[in-house]
Amino acid sequence: MSLKDTVMVFYTPDSLRDWSLEINYLSKPADTILVSKIRRPSVDSFKLLQARSPSIEIAPGFPVELTFNHPVGQIDTSKILFIDDTTRQPATYKMDTSNTLHIVTFECRCTEQQTYSLTLLPGAILDFKGMGTDTLKLKIKGLNSLTAGTLMLEIDNLDSMNRYIITLKQDDRDIVSSTIEGIPGFQKTYNFLNPSAYTLEIVEDKNRNGRWNGGDYTTKNLPEKILLKKNISVRANWELREQITWIK
Repeated sequence: MSLKDTVMVFYTPDSLRDWSLEINYLSKPADTILVSKIRRPSVDSFKLLQARSPSIEIAPGFPVELTFNHPVGQIDTSKILFIDDTTRQPATYKMDTSNTLHIVTFECRCTEQQTYSLTLLPGAILDFKGMGTDTLKLKIKGLNSLTAGTLMLEIDNLDSMNRYIITLKQDDRDIVSSTIEGIPGFQKTYNFLNPSAYTLEIVEDKNRNGRWNGGDYTTKNLPEKILLKKNISVRANWELREQITWIK
């Protein structure tokens, strides 16, 4: 979950004139931005930003994020090859673009320490303008459980009348998120975590819109409560117990 307040607008430069972007707040016009026509369209190829890291470790339940420099438009699975390097047979996988414009999430039930070959042929993934990438080849490896850690989380004193969004983060990246309501406590075990420092974010989602909301002076609404537990240190081949009490 991102708490940033920046909005990026992507559009195809097919207009021969300036045009207006209207911003509404609470269903009422709040501002208008004049967007100038693009006089010299730049040619920026569609590419995978992680191309410098051709080998990726993956754990069950933790998708790998493939980040592109343009918003993703379409995925053609007929041009995607995912092969088990031992059997040379196709392996099952799942791809999704529902969360972030620039990111395709890739998930598989990969066997520990087993390697797989992921090939994205031209046209497999297109950006919002219909531009494709060159052939991309990545190595996927099932994460070794002995090199990973486990976090056993327990949260108490929650208000069973409210909804909460609980997100485990690494740096600024969301690892896994859970939405709960109707219960006074929450327990979850996070397996196969890479050794690192993590942050746990708990948001009291009072208006049930799936994200944190700041205060509003005009409606006298206070900001939704948020709790951040930082520097949760997960070590390899180790179980860490973390207990958090929500302050009402």
